[in-house]
Amino acid sequence: MTASFHKPSFAIDIYVNPAVRCAGINACGMYWAAATVTGSVTSGQGTATISCAYAGDEHPSQTTGGTQASMRCLYDLPPSATMTFTQTTGGYFGGTFDNWTNVCSGSTTCTLVLPGTINGAPLGTLTILGAVFDSQ
Repeated sequence: MTASFHKPSFAIDIYVNPAVRCAGINACGMYWAAATVTGSVTSGQGTATISCAYAGDEHPSQTTGGTQASMRCLYDLPPSATMTFTQTTGGYFGGTFDNWTNVCSGSTTCTLVLPGTINGAPLGTLTILGAVFDSQ
């Protein structure tokens, strides 16, 4: 068996801001909402779907000092691929989408094209799409 490794060309970074939720008297805790970014990737090789998800987390006894949680997913995608991304939140506590960062901005669907090639060789850079979510 021969293993072949490729340098990733694209990354999705998910950032989730924490929130404190109380379920009763003196029963508060820090939590991070679940979040997912899903994209349709179209290239000369066809169309595929990629997804990056953060499952969420909870610390029932912690009420201060929560930091932003993050998840990075790496992909080896062909140069000049066209991608369209959407986002969802979920889990027990839910959350809201705040904004895209890096190669997209705003708070609606993100569409982008990966950089092309130089003399037939892919550009050696990592394109990063960031997505910021707020826990509620």
